[in-house]
Amino acid sequence: MASHNFPALKIVQPSTILPEMVLQQSQRSGWKNLFGGGIQSRIKEGDKVVYMRGLTMTNNGVVATQGSTMQLPSVTFTPRLAQTRVLLLQSGANYDHHDLAGASNHGFALPAALDLAHEQGMAHQKRNMDLFGLRSDEGLLNQVTHISVAADQTTGATTWSAYNAGELAVDVLAGTINDLAIATYTLGVPNKAVILAPQRIISLLMSRKVVQLFSFQMVGGGTATSGEMAQKLCANVNLEVEMYPDETLKNAGSGSKDVVIVSIPELTPYQQVEPDALDTNSFGELQPNTKSNNLSLVDRAKPTRIVSPLPRGATDVLYELGATCGWAIRPETTVALEMIY
Repeated sequence: MASHNFPALKIVQPSTILPEMVLQQSQRSGWKNLFGGGIQSRIKEGDKVVYMRGLTMTNNGVVATQGSTMQLPSVTFTPRLAQTRVLLLQSGANYDHHDLAGASNHGFALPAALDLAHEQGMAHQKRNMDLFGLRSDEGLLNQVTHISVAADQTTGATTWSAYNAGELAVDVLAGTINDLAIATYTLGVPNKAVILAPQRIISLLMSRKVVQLFSFQMVGGGTATSGEMAQKLCANVNLEVEMYPDETLKNAGSGSKDVVIVSIPELTPYQQVEPDALDTNSFGELQPNTKSNNLSLVDRAKPTRIVSPLPRGATDVLYELGATCGWAIRPETTVALEMIY
């Protein structure tokens, strides 16, 4: 429960108190962009588990003859059922009329401040659950492949800050994103890739690490940063690259390495690619088929606020939200790159 401390004020008169406040600022993480469709309100209050069906098909061949045959090959279907837990997130506060008056003396409304503070706390908890999970089998970073970035071939550098800018753009960033598209057989299909990284890594990629000039002219040499070059290279195969910050990835890898999550959050819907009669991915037309590669689920868009009276005129406020941890339903579309900063 909340502990409020509103000390008495000593103000010189005549004076002016400006109406604005200097509020604490926290990072607005871009973790929600890793999930196809963002955080989705698709589960019910009270749910304990979420299930998702899966189906794979093995084609056992097709007979090609100039006549007919009595024995024909067919296909084999393999269904599966995956699951993840639903957890109840709760926090609370209580206050009385003295607390309300104290907050008013300091220029803010206590109920509104409590709502926003607890909403932020829920968001921080949800972000941690989505990325790191609460068990070893939950959260994106426990479900996807981790890759320790190899030393660059130019100087043998093994840190983000010292890595060759050109190799970082071509081999590490663009190469990884292309590999994810290849793994899902969608290379060349218009889509979006998302990079989530600590601020210092994004600063390197987008404003500080400029591709070097050589005796020959490398595309972007002397003008483009590693991030810009990677975006241009991926655009050649119809992949848009977006970058978002998250400070919890700083020193989050093995041996205190900085982690950079690279993901293709959604598959491009089949009908947007090539709606021909014959297609070697016709099975992908079967419905319902999710286009999400990563899922984050809640039972409501924002935490529920439940207000109850307490003795002696006090008020209790409870905040609740049902949520899953991050769920990599197609783990081949996401990787975690690790390297010392």
